[in-house]
Amino acid sequence: MDEHLTRLGERYLNTFTEPHLVQHVRAAHRLGAELPGAVSVESTAFGRFSCTVVAFDYRDEFALITGVLGSLGLSIEQGHAFTYARDPRAPTEQRSPEARRSPRRRRRVDPRRAPLPRSGDAVEDRAQLRARMVDRFIGR
Repeated sequence: MDEHLTRLGERYLNTFTEPHLVQHVRAAHRLGAELPGAVSVESTAFGRFSCTVVAFDYRDEFALITGVLGSLGLSIEQGHAFTYARDPRAPTEQRSPEARRSPRRRRRVDPRRAPLPRSGDAVEDRAQLRARMVDRFIGR
């Protein structure tokens, strides 16, 4: 847990509550070749929801998440991107197959907040968003 919190930095710690931090740490530690990412969707106040992706650090990840939200007709009101700082014990992080399988590989946490779609069925909307994110992002 310490490595996760240290490599994501102070701004990350100040953005989330302790239960969310624990949820992110658990998700980050489950990542591997069979599970390259985890998606969490939850309702928040005033008809909004939060969609958070915890995954390995992929190029174009931000655009992919934004594209999925846009494809559902959602307008992002707030978003952050937190990426692990480089591991000080590793001289360079290479793109070799071994580096991509390494448990030390960089991870990121990408939360977005948006209004719920007009359907008004928050449970169905969250399920649809989660399914689309898993299909487009994690199933790649």
